[in-house]
Amino acid sequence: MEMQSSTASREGTSIALFVEDTYGVDFYRVILDRLRDNGLLPSRVKVRVVRLPSRRCNPGLESKIVARLGGRHYDKVVIVVDSDFNPEDAKRNVARHLRKLCGIVKLVVVDPRHEAWLCLGLGGSPSQCRSRPEDYISRRIGRLYEKRMLGELAREIDVNKLAAIDPGFASLIRLLTCNHGVSTSVC
Repeated sequence: MEMQSSTASREGTSIALFVEDTYGVDFYRVILDRLRDNGLLPSRVKVRVVRLPSRRCNPGLESKIVARLGGRHYDKVVIVVDSDFNPEDAKRNVARHLRKLCGIVKLVVVDPRHEAWLCLGLGGSPSQCRSRPEDYISRRIGRLYEKRMLGELAREIDVNKLAAIDPGFASLIRLLTCNHGVSTSVC
């Protein structure tokens, strides 16, 4: 599978960003806008946010990702998944189903789930955001947090602060902005 476009350096970088759930698509679209607004993501970087087509531990994951790419050429393919409190297990679950795409796909694992990035970006403490991010978010917004609010609340995230305190988020920014030097291969 050809991933590198011969015009990538002249026209910019194209990236397919696969995320785990429906609400994650909106969340990442907002995050990408916030990164651009804060000068952390150049306009030449074009990112297509796509919902991961199946659960990350699924024998058909690789063929579904290839189908979602639709024959388009991307300079990078990035998958972002929740760790569900076990980052190594999350990595293994993705890697074992991506044999052909092993060297092409880059993986970012959010510990323990995307709400941790939301929590940290809204000012929560790392210890609180790593264990019970929804509790902090609910207190911060003055009502019960619901997963569907993920994209809406992402507009309030301080992406600079989040990048400074969360290595996974900083890794995502490096993957989106650099052509080398980021060791996050799936396998």
